[in-house]
Amino acid sequence: MKKTVENKIENLLRKAEKLIGACNYQDAELLLNQVLEENSDETEGHYLLGGVLCKQSKFSLAVDHLKKALYLSPGHPRVLHLLGWAIFLNGDPDSGRKLILQSVEKLPDAQAYCDLAVLENQQGNYDKAMEYALKTKEIEPENETVQEVIGVITFCRKLREQSLDSIH
Repeated sequence: MKKTVENKIENLLRKAEKLIGACNYQDAELLLNQVLEENSDETEGHYLLGGVLCKQSKFSLAVDHLKKALYLSPGHPRVLHLLGWAIFLNGDPDSGRKLILQSVEKLPDAQAYCDLAVLENQQGNYDKAMEYALKTKEIEPENETVQEVIGVITFCRKLREQSLDSIH
């Protein structure tokens, strides 16, 4: 009987991943909720659901599921990263930054560094943002997203300099 439930959960998780890949977040959310009804301690279910909820701008709910995933899998770098990102998007950049930094200490990841660059840029820390963007570029030189992020950082820095010049 236990094996049947495990197989059902595994099948639901794989179907949810396919839906996520197709950007069908609402249906993926439904499947992942089914997974968690079968086993509320399914780490991957909480992690994937947290990501799906982030994609739907349901950051508070995402944080709840990602905290549960982190509880079930303490220190997991991907969970730390996504939880940090969700917390940042939910309005707490300092706590989000700390978690993402913990994640890159364990697993230097291009996406995590790129997210740190976005966070720092949003906070007006352009030098730090560029530092993280360049780390992303070191890890994945062909990463198109980091090229966009570098462009945004450069643009924001120039805007700030122009506004400061106009004040003086």
